[in-house]
Amino acid sequence: MSVCQSTFETRTQAQVDSLTTSCSAECFLEVAIAADNVNTNRKISVVLGCQLPDLYTASIPTGTMIYVDELGVPVVATANNTWKGLDGRTYRNDTPYRELWAWGNGNSGRLGIGNTTNYSSPVQEYTSNTTWCTAVAASSAHTVAVKCTGELYAWGNNGNGRLGVGNTTNYSSPVQEFCSDTTWCMVSGGCLNSAGLKTDGTAWVWGYNFYGQIGNNSTASSTSPKQEAKLATDWCVISNSGCLHTVAVKTSGQLWGWGYNANKQLGDGTTTSRRTPVQEATSATDWCTVSAGSLHTVAVKTTGTLYGWGLNGGGQAGDGTAVAPSTPVQDISGSTSWCMASAGHLHSVGIKTDGTVWGWGTNDFYNVGDATTVNRSSPVQEITSSTTWCTVNAGRVYSGGIKTDGTLWSWGWGSCGRLGVGTTSNHSSPVQEISSSTQWCEISNGYAHTVALKLY
Repeated sequence: MSVCQSTFETRTQAQVDSLTTSCSAECFLEVAIAADNVNTNRKISVVLGCQLPDLYTASIPTGTMIYVDELGVPVVATANNTWKGLDGRTYRNDTPYRELWAWGNGNSGRLGIGNTTNYSSPVQEYTSNTTWCTAVAASSAHTVAVKCTGELYAWGNNGNGRLGVGNTTNYSSPVQEFCSDTTWCMVSGGCLNSAGLKTDGTAWVWGYNFYGQIGNNSTASSTSPKQEAKLATDWCVISNSGCLHTVAVKTSGQLWGWGYNANKQLGDGTTTSRRTPVQEATSATDWCTVSAGSLHTVAVKTTGTLYGWGLNGGGQAGDGTAVAPSTPVQDISGSTSWCMASAGHLHSVGIKTDGTVWGWGTNDFYNVGDATTVNRSSPVQEITSSTTWCTVNAGRVYSGGIKTDGTLWSWGWGSCGRLGVGTTSNHSSPVQEISSSTQWCEISNGYAHTVALKLY
């Protein structure tokens, strides 16, 4: 996507200008692109690429803060052409070096390490490449990832063509998607398919499609990426991390969904499954980020408010009830300080601008992180009450996050070693991964495996 689109720049720059260096609003920009009027093809966004803006050429005032998803931390523009992270590190605009590590269930080759062995501690992917940009673990048995060169790779279970490589063969090490495109900038993995955005703002989905979750007005599965039917060029966030539906946000702040809808997870006020994108019922234009769970959806607005809809038997919508809402409903706390949220299988987790992490929903394996197994229909803070979290992610029955000091922590169901702590034990509160590294910058939890990026 060209970052010189005037409407997008205006909207984004207004958000950038309103920020302070007090770690109060930076997370809202997880879906924004900092305006760059010179390097119009530079991939500089929080979700659309890896590079930070060049402070010599971009109109980015000193002191401006943005949250960079690929780095996992808020960064502040400084006078010497660098970005200073709130973790204390200095990031240059051309910092592309990240390693990809994985742990947990290795069945079908989903860890990408050349075998199908389970690992309870982090192990580097087979190629030992250091230019990974962003990665996501699918909720079932595969992984997709993007390099800083814009190439998309996938590995693991390839049923229904979910790897996008033109066949249904399983792979235990990274293989490039069918078209060998170099303009990928964001990916998301579902249990039976995958989705991604390109730098031209187009949205693509591939794999299982029985309920129309590819969005191309068909129900035929595809072994290679297919563009959604509306052929829009203004998508900026996409998620299909659940199983049967896809949701996405446009640069206009609109939120759309498609695929399975029997549990009201599309938020359009119906239970009708959709084979093409349909806008959520409120037609709001201030959505910031969205996450698709197995049968529910959570999203945050630019106002810092949190909403949920869809299946809600365990309270995963966060509205204080167990009733499934068919349109977005605000979390019961009414907080205006949410900066991101992640939907898992039957639970959700989120982070506030004060650096605290909260969880809600089904909690039978401690996946909410409050040291109990009590289901929560409204957000509760994880038991350590830490204020240094910078990103968090919900897996099937476990959760994980990264702190501003670069350490990685997980909690919940430990079977198959998915927590990365060297054992298969469950943990009712956050526990640090076994290597105690301070270089972690991104985490993604799947069904039974975890992938993460580490600064190199």
